Amino acid sequence: ENNIVSGNSLGGVLLQSGPVQAPPRGNRIGVGSTAALPNTGPGLHLLDTADHQIGGPAAADANLIAFNAGPGVLVVGSTPTSSVRNRIQGNLIYSNAAQEIDLGGDGATANDPAPDADAGANGLQNHPTLTFASVGATNISGNFAGAPGSVWLEFFARTPAAGVVYLGGTNLFVPPAGQAAFSFRFATVAPVGSVIRATATTADGTSEFSPAIGLTAGSDSDGDLMPDWWEAGHFLDPAVSNAVGSDADGDGASDLEEWIADTIPTASDSLLRIVAVTNGASRTVLVPSSGLRLYSLESASGPASGIWT
Repeated sequence: ENNIVSGNSLGGVLLQSGPVQAPPRGNRIGVGSTAALPNTGPGLHLLDTADHQIGGPAAADANLIAFNAGPGVLVVGSTPTSSVRNRIQGNLIYSNAAQEIDLGGDGATANDPAPDADAGANGLQNHPTLTFASVGATNISGNFAGAPGSVWLEFFARTPAAGVVYLGGTNLFVPPAGQAAFSFRFATVAPVGSVIRATATTADGTSEFSPAIGLTAGSDSDGDLMPDWWEAGHFLDPAVSNAVGSDADGDGASDLEEWIADTIPTASDSLLRIVAVTNGASRTVLVPSSGLRLYSLESASGPASGIWT
């Protein structure tokens, strides 16, 4: 913790088979106190080892891993299950000679179809696919294919000054079909000209980084009150106005209403609605919701009462 691990003739840090050790956090790997001081191999090498936490949710946990002569983080196992469930989170990884996270030591690993059933280092965890990113706050859209359940997504901006900014992380629920679209907004503003990348972490461990996508200035080119980044992320044309009442998926909610509700305008089963109401000692109302919106729930004694509280 809080070490400078740099200038070594091999890699920076090797974690090999054996008991799980204290998580590496707050270290500078390949970086001296004031400038680059690369290791001649990978910055962090996980070999036949499992269940490590590299970095963490707090800013102080982040490792700075840069300028190394190999991958930033290399995860390799001699069997498909010997180097798994390693969580690589919140770290600033950039400007290494090979890719920033390498699962298997064979370069970029392509995603496989849901439910992501292949095996290997960190389960060869699928990465997110980014489709659009814009500034205002930083708005990012994309999709994820993998096993049903919860996946933790993290987003990073590589800035024009060649550093990395951690934008934030969030949970995404993947339905039984194994496909989930997402649109998230982060308060951290990345400079125009940055590129955005993301990782996914499940019970299998953390993925490689997604391919980068350019960050563009936020705009509404067609003046239909829906931002370009949101329309592009949902396969609508940002250059053609979706007039009032336009309903791409025919679910009865207009495209504009779906933007306001942060539902998916091209999926007929995604719209703001009350799904179920249960009565008992207390009343439960089930409404699909978004973490980017605020909701108000009102009730009345009957359809014709005219009094809603």
